[in-house]
Order: sequence, then C-alpha cells, then structure tokens
Amino acid sequence: MAKRSKGKSVDDFLSKFANTEDEEDLEEEDENESVLGSMQDSDSEDEEMDEEMSNDESVGSGESLEGEDIENMDLSELVPPNVGNRKAVKLYFKECLRRWSNGDDAAFAAVQSLASTSDATVLNAALKNTYLVLVRSCKTTTPYTIASIASMKESAADLFAMDHGAAYQHAFGYIRQLAIHLRNSMRFKSKEAYKQVYNWQYVHSVDFWSIVLARACDRESTIERGESELKALIYPLVQVALGAIKLIPNSRSHPLHVQLIRSLIHLSRHTSTYIPLAPYLLPILTSTLSPTSKPKASTLRSLDFDVCIRAPQQYLKTRVYSEGLAEEATYLLAEYLSSPPVHGSIAFPEVVVPITTTLRKSLKTAKGSSWKGKEMTVTKALVERIEESAKWVEQQRKHVGFAPNRLEDVEQWERDLKLEDAPLAKYVKVQKKARDKRRKLLEKARDGEGEMLED
Repeated sequence: MAKRSKGKSVDDFLSKFANTEDEEDLEEEDENESVLGSMQDSDSEDEEMDEEMSNDESVGSGESLEGEDIENMDLSELVPPNVGNRKAVKLYFKECLRRWSNGDDAAFAAVQSLASTSDATVLNAALKNTYLVLVRSCKTTTPYTIASIASMKESAADLFAMDHGAAYQHAFGYIRQLAIHLRNSMRFKSKEAYKQVYNWQYVHSVDFWSIVLARACDRESTIERGESELKALIYPLVQVALGAIKLIPNSRSHPLHVQLIRSLIHLSRHTSTYIPLAPYLLPILTSTLSPTSKPKASTLRSLDFDVCIRAPQQYLKTRVYSEGLAEEATYLLAEYLSSPPVHGSIAFPEVVVPITTTLRKSLKTAKGSSWKGKEMTVTKALVERIEESAKWVEQQRKHVGFAPNRLEDVEQWERDLKLEDAPLAKYVKVQKKARDKRRKLLEKARDGEGEMLED
C-alpha cells in the first residue's frame, strides 16, 4: 500500500520548515544563505572549497600543485593526493569537478574514488562541491546542454548514494534553502522574488533531489540496506515542489509546472509514495479544452517542453501551444495514474472517478469549438484508457475474500497485481515509444543529419 502525504497546507509547512534548524547540525548553513543565489557568481567556488578544506591545510608531505599546472595535466597524471594535504585535495577536487562540468565523466569517477576511500571531511567536501558545481552548470538549459546536465545529475546522485547519513546533512540544508526561496516569493510577491523560484537552477535542484531520494528509498535499496535516513526528506521536497507549482498558476508558467510534476512522478514511482498530483495536472489539461475564442494563427514550431520553463509571449493563445500543452499534460497524467502508488492501489476505480468526471465535463464544453480537435482527441483517448483500467482492477479484485481493514492482505494483493497488463500501462508504453522516437528525430535534425519532422 502506497505511503500517503500528510495533510498540511503548503503555506504552513514552508513557514515551519524554513525556520527549522536540523538538530543533527547544519552549523555552516547561514554562511551559504542561498546556493542558488551564490551560483550567479562563479568566483565563489574557491571560497566554498576553502571553507570545506580549511582544517589542517598542509599536514601531509605531498607536493603542492599550482592551479595553472594542474589544468594543463592529462587526467592520467592527476594522481590522487595524500588526504592529509588539504590544499592538494582542494586543488584536485576543483580540477576534477571543472572537467566533469565540461563533460569528462572519468574526472568525476576520480572524485568518487577519492571520496570513497577517505575520511568524513573529504567526503563532505566532495558532496558539497559536487552540488555547487552541478547547480552552477544548470544556470541555462538548451537542447544542446540538456543531455549533459541529466548525465551530471545521475553521476552526482551516485555520489550522494554512497553514504546516506552524510548525504542527509547536505540534502536537508539545500532543500531547506529551496523552501526559504519559495517562502520569500510567496511573502513578497514581486517580480524579483518570483525569479528566485522560476529559474532553471531551482527546477534542476528539485529534480536532482528527487533523483537522489528515489535512488535511496526505492524498494531494492530499502531491502538491501534498510530504511534510508533520506526518507524523512521526501515530504519536505514534495511540499516545496507543489508550492512552486502553485506560486504562479498561469498559462505561461505551465512549462515549469510540467518540469516539476515530472520530478514528482519519478519520486512517487520509485519510493512508492502517493503524491496527489491530479489536482495540479487537471487545470493544465482542462485549460486547453476551455471554449475560448479561436486561437491566433501562427507558423511557430511546436514548443519543446524539455528545455522550456516559461512560454515565450508569441506562443500564448496559439493553437500550437494549446495542442502541445494538451499532449504533455495527458501523457503526464497517464504516467502518473499508471504508477504503482496510484494504479497499484486496490481503490484505483474509486480514485479515478473525480478525474474522469472532470475530463468528460471539459470534453462536453469543448464540443462546440472546432479548433479544439487535437486536444479533444488526446483527452478522449486518455479517458477511455483510464476507464478501461478501472474496469480491469475491478475484475482483478472481484474474488477478493478479505475486508478493507485487513491491511496486510490488501498490501499483499497490491504487490501481486501485474500492472504491466493494465490497459493504461500499455497505453503509456506506446506513448513513451512514440515520444522517444520523436525526440531522437529532433536530435538528429539539430545535428544537421537532414531528418524532416511533420508538425
């Protein structure tokens, strides 16, 4: 049975969490008031490194390398320093992480190797500075950098998975900083305050911590090493992401909402945590079906939601934007409803009743708008798959012989349910293949390989 989120309002939670100091100790947290803010200035990197490695700066007898020397070396020449020589360790980390940010995965493997064989101080320095470099690299996201950023997040998540106790101290502090930015944006409601949340660094930070928590708290990891210390951070991260979605609920901000919802779906699927995302996806989808005036004619290309967090002004109220938004929202809603915490519930047929009712009502109001053809088609197909899956679950539970209060029997029934056979799961699988194929064609077109795409 999926774990459920607690019933507190986002506003109340942010007020408490943003003012909470972790009892384990986040002594230095106020010194980096804002990782996202400090990342605007790349000169802060040396200060961050010095702060972590200030103790026993040169205890060992290793040779001290100058920055210019180390930058000109091949990776094979970068011998891991004596960990007692803190200055050498600092230079080693700095150079390896610089190369990693430029796409050198072997350099990051060297960081992981040193962190895994050293003391807690070196590991903490590796964790902190890896995150700082990652966030700095995410300041801008384009079709040409999105793949490298995704690779960096996966590599960094591997490092944080090495020691969940050490990772918790950093994750708590940085998620709390996200909450502080969000609280300030909700309190001051100014253009500058909103920019503290509605930017790529914030989005990638939420996604990164979703990856870390998903990896640390999935079923396989829990069976292997027991319940992770990081599990306690699932609820704060979810509240921060949902609060950011609610901050500016207008059409132009829907691409950012889509990005955050993707991260939460990933987190929910891997941690078996039920997150109520339907109330955040339905407004996006129903807005594309509302019987508004006829959309503006345009020759714009379809908006790439993978590399967009704010719709350009020229896309607003255009048919291409409305259709793209409908496709993205229906896919995410299908992916969310097909996930184990939702579809794997014995109560799935009852859970989806409000969703299908809302969508059918929107389809009915959109019937008189001939220009809503594509939006209606994708929505109707989704509703049909949801209803088919609800009937499928009803059929599976038809011969259940236990009462709802027998939680152990309910959980066993849900574990035994083969979700891959459900109509909604098959629908998502087909949609995912089509999306992946289109994405590859787009990448080939960007690389100049002559691929043609039909709008």
